[in-house]
Amino acid sequence: MRARIIAKKMIEPYVERGDSLESLEASKMGMSSDGYDVSIGGYCHTDFGTDDAKTHKLRKGEIGVVLDDSRLYKFKLKDLFMELTTGKVQMVLF
Repeated sequence: MRARIIAKKMIEPYVERGDSLESLEASKMGMSSDGYDVSIGGYCHTDFGTDDAKTHKLRKGEIGVVLDDSRLYKFKLKDLFMELTTGKVQMVLF
């Protein structure tokens, strides 16, 4: 659940100011801190800086979150966008 919250927090200011789903998909934006990395589309890296490092390509419309447990969590951008705009939570498991 922490990964989902982080993904929503990243896009929340953009949704609040009125950015469209399409503009978020096209942005390929990302965010990083000591405890996580988040990216819309593009690539996510697990175990960065180690011999076990792997690069994962995200599909269009996916948000990838890598927490300090080095696992990749993927979410559909559309689902998170809809949760923020409608206030309804949609739980989808991959």
